[in-house]
Amino acid sequence: MSTCECGMTHDQASSRLGCSECGTVLCRSCLIKVDANTFCRWCAPTAGVGGA
Repeated sequence: MSTCECGMTHDQASSRLGCSECGTVLCRSCLIKVDANTFCRWCAPTAGVGGA
């Protein structure tokens, strides 16, 4: 069993999603999805997600 950065556990393989930039395993709540890419909250701003 793995754990998201927020502390939630991933008990099912299908619920494990990774950041396209750094590969961090995320829960669906922490995931930021843009088109076909997924990002964690740390990589999304550096990838230009969120329009800063």
